[in-house]
Amino acid sequence: TVLEAFDLRPGDLDADRTPVRVQKVTISEEKQALPFVMHTRQNSPNPFKYARNTMTTKQIISTPHAPQAIGTYSQAVKVGATVYLSGQIGLDPASMQMVEGIENQIHRVFQNLKAVTEAAGGSMADVVKLNVFLTDLANFAKVNEIMAQYFTQPYPARAAVGVKELPRGALVEADGVMEL
Repeated sequence: TVLEAFDLRPGDLDADRTPVRVQKVTISEEKQALPFVMHTRQNSPNPFKYARNTMTTKQIISTPHAPQAIGTYSQAVKVGATVYLSGQIGLDPASMQMVEGIENQIHRVFQNLKAVTEAAGGSMADVVKLNVFLTDLANFAKVNEIMAQYFTQPYPARAAVGVKELPRGALVEADGVMEL
């Protein structure tokens, strides 16, 4: 892990007008020393509080248990402990055909998201943000009812958006963010 300093200089003031100091430190991870520069408040009990990781790797997540991407995107991308879940529609992963009816599509969307979360090493309980797109907001109550079968409290943050149309004539789509 390499941590990078914010754009501050010795003598600058922190947000609460506390002077900051620049400190060069070496940390060890897997017996390999890596240099980093960081800024901290003077006499801070936690000198790593204002450090920021800049050497995170991007990992592509893919599973045959969710529909393969039908465009120029990945099923999910993991950066650090955060997983960005691409939108899922009601495609059956085996046939790549849309399931029929709004209730079946909602179930299939959440089953597809569940498969991707598991492929990333998590579960639906790790989802912190969900975006749901509906071609008819009259189906919002059905989304709530079915969503409760896949998530438990505390529920993720969520937005529900009415849209004119979705890929492949889907009636519902959902994407999300997961924190492992």
